[in-house]
Formats: sequence, structure tokens, C-alpha cells
Amino acid sequence: MKRLYRTLAFLVIPLCALRLYDTLFNIDPKSGYFKNGFNIFYILSFIIIFAAFVWLMIKGRKSTVTTTPPSADGFTGIVFCICALLTAAASLLLMSDVFGRVELSHIFMSRKELFSLNIIDTHFRIEFWVAAVGFIAAVWFAYAAYRFFKDGNVSKRPIFCGVIIVWFCLRALSDFSIAPVNPNDTIILTRLFADLILALFFLKFLRFASIGYPAEETKKLMPYAFLAFAFVVSFKAPLLLIVSLTNAFLIGVDLFASIAAFAMMGQLIKGD
Repeated sequence: MKRLYRTLAFLVIPLCALRLYDTLFNIDPKSGYFKNGFNIFYILSFIIIFAAFVWLMIKGRKSTVTTTPPSADGFTGIVFCICALLTAAASLLLMSDVFGRVELSHIFMSRKELFSLNIIDTHFRIEFWVAAVGFIAAVWFAYAAYRFFKDGNVSKRPIFCGVIIVWFCLRALSDFSIAPVNPNDTIILTRLFADLILALFFLKFLRFASIGYPAEETKKLMPYAFLAFAFVVSFKAPLLLIVSLTNAFLIGVDLFASIAAFAMMGQLIKGD
């Protein structure tokens, strides 16, 4: 199971290369549309990743795995630390962007007035909450980094992980509220799917950590860690070349969070 888990991770290399080529030459950065219309390789990349995800799920149900207790892991700790810094930076930029669109005379108005529709539209109200919850998410990432530097056990405060789930869901809602989702807009669709996949992983991880890292649940969670890692690295990371600074920080968070998810699940299973 562990060998298959790590072997499938190499799928991201050709897929990421293909997505980089598409991002540079086939996608219009302003509209998010493919310049030459429909792109079959984009759909095939989706199919390959989800086929590998399903294969891992089937393999996990049929195999017996031996797990190891959580232990200190400097690499995962560093990755979570980077997540904390990037999340805090992205939240600061988002908050600055939201208030930057409000006239200076309105900044010190009451909260009720601040959120009235004639000052900030729905999208920017959602972005405000993305930024506000993002500061708390940064604290959880910092806490996870501390636990991995110490003993690797984040189950002592599992409910705090719920903040991460809420944050990714708010980000997905923010992407959805920009405009009606167009299936041709690959940038918005990629961001939306990545946010939901990461929210799903951390939701599964919250339950997993709260019941004490049981072996039976470990093999069920591994496919979701793989899905988050493969999708974010293959599809979302290449967008770093064409997005704004704030979105670049958010993509960086997703990238390192997916790497941390993949690493910490692989650490828990002994070799085949």
C-alpha cells in the first residue's frame, strides 16, 4: 500500500509539466479560457488523477496495513510552518484589498454599516471572512508545525482543525461568488475544486485524529491525501505563473498543505 501510494505520486511530474505548458501557452490569463477552445488533455489529466484515487481506495479496502504511532517529523513541521506564514500573509493582503475598496471615511463606521450592500458587495464580504478566518487558520498551521517538531500528534486539539475546513469552504464560496461558474474558465474551476478537495481531506483528517489514528482509518484517508497532493501540484501550482500576488500566496498555502497531507499520511504506514 505504501509503495503504491508513493509510486502514484510520480504521476504529478508529467501532469504538472503538461499543465505548465497549458498555463503558459494555451490559457488566456484574463478570461481563464483555453485559447484554442476545448482541451482534451485537461480532461484526461482529471481522469488520470481520479482513476489513481479510486485505485488507492480499492487497494486500501483489500489490503491490511500496519501503522506506526505519530512521531516528530521536521520536514512536515517546516511545511506547516510555511503554510502558517503564507496564510497570514494572504489574509493581510485580502483584508487590505477589502478595506482598500471602501472609502477612508467609511473605515471607522459601525460593523452594521460596514457590511451594508451599498458599501461592500457580497463577494467582498465573503473575502473579508476569508481573511478573518485565515488568521485563525494560520494559528492552526503554526500549532500543527509545533506538534510535528515535538511529537507529530495533532490529536490533542483535533476540533481546532475545523477552522481549516471552514476556511477552505469560505474560499470556495468566494471563488463561486466572483461570477457564475463557467465550465470554460479553467482558473476558477481549478481553484474551486482544489479548495473543496482540501476541505474534504481536512474533514476526514479531523475525524481520523479525533479517534486516535486507527490503522483501519489510515488506509481510508490515504487516497484523500493523494488526491489533494496530486490535484494541487498538477493543476493549481502552475497557476502561480499568471495569478495576482494574493492568489499566489493562497496557492502557496494549498501547495504546502497538500505536501504536508501527503507526507504525514505516508509517515503513518509502515513499508509493504
